[in-house]
This record gives sequence, C-alpha cells and structure tokens, in this order.
Amino acid sequence: MKRCINCNEEVREDARFCLYCMTSFEGKEKVIVPRSKKRGLVFLCVVLLAVLLSICIGVVFLIQGAENENGLSGEMTFESQESLFSELSAGGEASESFENSDFFESSQAAESVVSSTSSEISVEQENSQETGASQEQENSQGTESLQESDKSKSSEASRDPERSETQASSQEEEVSKAEDPSQEEESSQEEDSASKIIYGTYGNMTVERIDSTLIFSGTGNLFFVEGSPWYSDRYEVEEIIIKDGITGIGENALKGFGAAKRVTIPSTVTVIGNSAFCDCYCLEEITIPDFVTSIGENAFMGCNYSLTDIVMPKSVTSIGKGAFDGCATLKNVTILGTITAIESDTFAHCYQLSNITIPESVTSIGEKAFYICSSLSEITIGKNVTSIGAGAFWACENLTSVTFSETNGWYSNSQELDVTNPENNAKYLSEKSYNEVYRLE
Repeated sequence: MKRCINCNEEVREDARFCLYCMTSFEGKEKVIVPRSKKRGLVFLCVVLLAVLLSICIGVVFLIQGAENENGLSGEMTFESQESLFSELSAGGEASESFENSDFFESSQAAESVVSSTSSEISVEQENSQETGASQEQENSQGTESLQESDKSKSSEASRDPERSETQASSQEEEVSKAEDPSQEEESSQEEDSASKIIYGTYGNMTVERIDSTLIFSGTGNLFFVEGSPWYSDRYEVEEIIIKDGITGIGENALKGFGAAKRVTIPSTVTVIGNSAFCDCYCLEEITIPDFVTSIGENAFMGCNYSLTDIVMPKSVTSIGKGAFDGCATLKNVTILGTITAIESDTFAHCYQLSNITIPESVTSIGEKAFYICSSLSEITIGKNVTSIGAGAFWACENLTSVTFSETNGWYSNSQELDVTNPENNAKYLSEKSYNEVYRLE
C-alpha cells in the first residue's frame, strides 16, 4: 500500500491514480473521467416524463372546469364528451412514445369523473321532479282543507248566529281602532301611570301632574295650600293648565313656580289675585281671557326672564300696584280696558318697555308708575289725566317726547310743562325728583 501525495489516502501499490482525488501518480494531475452516454439519456428521459406529467395534469384540470360549467347549465351531453375524448386519443396517437404513459390513465380518470357528475345531475333532476310533485299534492290538499274549514265555519255560523255576530263586532272594533289611532293613544295615556302623579283633591279643586305639566280642575277659586306637594315640585313644572270651571286665581296661588314657561287660563276666570304669578321667572306666554275684570297687586311681579308681551282685554277695569314691577324683558303693553288709574310701581323696573299707550279712561298715574323704564322713548297722556304721581317717569333716560292733550290745561308751580313742547316735557318728567308731585287743574 502507498499513500497519495495529494490527499494522503492509501491506495494499492500498482495503482496509476488515486480513486479519492483522481490524481495521476505518473503526471501528478487529476484524471478527468468522461460521463457515460447512458447517464445523459436517463436524465433526458426524466425531464421528458416530468414535462409530460405536467401537461397531463393541466389537461385534467381543464376537463374538470368544463364539466363543472356544463353541469351547472345542464347543457353538457355525452356526444360532447365522446368528441372530447376522441380528440384526446387522437392527440395520443400522434406521439407513439406517449401511448403507454400516465396520460392515458389520467384521461380514464377524467372520463370517470365526467360520468359521475352526469349521473349526479340526473339524480338531482329526478329528485326535483319528485319534490315538485309532492309540493303540488300538498298545495292541493291545503286548498281542500281551507275549503272544508270555510264550509265548517259557514255551517257553524248558521247554527250559532249569536257567536258569528260577536265575532263580527270584534272585527269591527279592531278596524275602528286601526282607523282611529286616538283611541289607542287615550287608552295608552290612561294605562301609563308612571308619568302621572295625582296629588289629590283639596276643597273644590283636584291637582295632578303629567310629566312636567301641572293641571288644576274643579270649581271656584284656585288657592294656595301651604305645604302642598305640588308646591314642593314647583321647579319641575314647565307648564300650568287651569281647566274650565275655575273662576278665580287666588292670592299667591302660583307664586314661585320658577320653571313654568306657559300658563293656560280658561274663560271662566274673572279675577287674578294678588301675587298670583309672582316670581314665575321663566314665564314666556300667558293670555289673559276676555272675562277677567281685575289684576291684583304684584300679580306678575318678578317675571323678569322671558315675558315680552302683555295684552289686557276690554273687560279689565283695574290693575293693582306693582302688577308688572320688575318684568325686565317686557317690551309691549296693550291696555284695551277702561281702567281709571295706573297705580304706583305698576310698570317700574321694566327696563325694555318701549311701547305703551295710556287709554283715555285713565285719570291718574301713580308714583313711580314707570320708574326706570330706561327704554321708553315716547308716551301720550290722555286728556282725562288729572294727576301724575311723584317720580312717575323718573330715570326714563331715553324719554324724548311726552305729549299732552290740548284740553288738559297743564301747568305746574315752575311753569315748565308745556303742551306744545313734548321734548321739554320729557326732560322735565324724567329728571324731576320723585319727591315732588305734579298736578293738573
């Protein structure tokens, strides 16, 4: 044994080259052994078989896709299948080397798949026909049963006419309810007791509340009840409804309902008492009905956030002292009645009052009647006014015109009031100290 000088492996003594590194012992070079032709042929065959197998797989997928489309539409026939397989077989005969390959086996598998799908389609068609027939039978049976039930109902109606009449009446009631939803609304309101609070009956009046609406009903005067439960809930009330039958709103009856925005007064009310709506800060809307004859002292005093307009109807003959004192947002006052006096402080502190006409029936204007009405610019005093109280127009800083009737014969100790000079009159009345009194002859 000897060792190779290149890889140091042991080889035979008579060896001419090293089997491990293929180094020649004679020329000390690597021996290049040529590859055999058989090995190349084997490699080529393997490549060809791989290509052929991929082609077969692609054809099988194409066939399956075509079968699925034809199976869904129901238009695929056995003739098209035979033509397809004839083409495939013709393609196989063209190449003799492919006759006994895997391609033939794949085509047989495709043929079996197609046959199985066609059989499934035929089975589904048969099942659909059977189900259709069974449905028709059931429908026919159902119509027959309905006809029989109608016949039985008609026979029962003929036997028992009272029962049929009650059924008909119940059907009519259902139809009337569907046509008139107000009935359902009324019933639902009666059933919904969660939002309704009945405070009870006090004397001649009944008090209840639905949500934020306070409702008074009964007869006679609406009066204040000390410690009443509805007064404790006054800041939860946004609307007050007084129903027909109440003839008067008594003293302090609704005083301090600071959250109330709207008040409905019926035509049966003839008197609004002292401080009836005093300190109803958020009051926005109130209509004084045509039958009210008197408005008490401080009746609307302190309604100073939202009240802007007041109309006093022709029936009103008297307005008490301070009736609208502190109504800071009041802008327009219309007096249609035959009042004879505007009492002291009636419109004092009505800072936004800009429009008021004193009717001809007024004979006197009380002290501080328009005290600090800073937005009042013009006013006309009727011919029958004979006296103006101290400070009636004091601090009306924007008052520019006060007009008197020519028949009044106005005069004062200082001779400063003049029928022909409205601007001078306005300045004199707005700046004169409220400790002094004006008088007419």
